[in-house]
Amino acid sequence: MQRLRVLLLISPEEVRGALPAIPRERERLSELGSLWERCAGVLWNAAPAEGRPDQPPSFEEYLLGEETLAVGLAAPIPPATRQILAVNARLANQIDEQEARAVTALNLTRTLLGLAPLELDLRLCAAARDHANDMKTLNFFSHESPVPGKTAPWDRAKLFGTTASAENIAAGYPDGNAVNEGWFHSPGHHKNMLGNHKRVGVGRVGMHYTQLFGG
Repeated sequence: MQRLRVLLLISPEEVRGALPAIPRERERLSELGSLWERCAGVLWNAAPAEGRPDQPPSFEEYLLGEETLAVGLAAPIPPATRQILAVNARLANQIDEQEARAVTALNLTRTLLGLAPLELDLRLCAAARDHANDMKTLNFFSHESPVPGKTAPWDRAKLFGTTASAENIAAGYPDGNAVNEGWFHSPGHHKNMLGNHKRVGVGRVGMHYTQLFGG
């Protein structure tokens, strides 16, 4: 992925070099970033160890992730892909900001690899968010839920009037781009992200994330 980004995208470093206002804005955010990093670290430490990244969140990594998404959206994209991204963007105001960011990050990853983007499904988002909430409030971390009627991803999707074909879960990630990176570097989650799906929904509660795919 890093090699593809070098070949196909302008780098965030190049943008910073061309626009001096960006480094100045980064410097202005440093005090806020220090507070963000401490708060995110507390939440990371409280997340289940099996689902979280190895290292606590870094504000510098968060900023770099935002810049990477921005240059990805500015890259040449096929019209059909751009149309799906535009529809998703219009729907994004109905979900959490980090849920929307995770969907965008996933689709830019798929696009960079030559795969079709996935349509945002609000019903899958609702089902995913419900499972993230159950994991957080009931203190478990699993695809199998102890809640009656919600045992498997397919059961949970059905409760929200839709269908699901695969599921990813994670905890301890501070934002949607970071959780996308974490899933990408985990074999089973990676396979789901790049699978032959048509729809996707992401749900976040605190630092607990669920991603549901649909055919």
